[in-house]
Amino acid sequence: MMMNAIDGLNRFSFPASPTNGTSGAAAFGKELFTLDATATVGDSPQQEGGQTAGSTNVLSQFGNTLSTELERVNQLQAEAQTNVQAYAIGEDVPLHQVMMSLNKAETSLQLATQIRNKLVGAYQEISRMQV
Repeated sequence: MMMNAIDGLNRFSFPASPTNGTSGAAAFGKELFTLDATATVGDSPQQEGGQTAGSTNVLSQFGNTLSTELERVNQLQAEAQTNVQAYAIGEDVPLHQVMMSLNKAETSLQLATQIRNKLVGAYQEISRMQV
């Protein structure tokens, strides 16, 4: 069921993936949840805090990807606001372009919110685990 929702989002513009150059919602989702194959946790020396060098690399990559995608959501929001303001003051902006930019911004925000909800849920589940 989730793949159908992601496939439906592919019609919107998502930035190209920095690792494989593909774009679209599926690439965005895969990039968020794909671990670097070279970052093996068991073979890396321990660093402060119990993290390994490999896990730090994966966390850094994940953080950078998440930050980039949140910046893209912000760009889409700003673009939609600019189009609405331009249309409101009578500039030559087609109504369909305004509506498409609003829909892109809304959909990207909904996707970001769902990803955030999944991450918070995963964090809460991990924090409840007994060690």
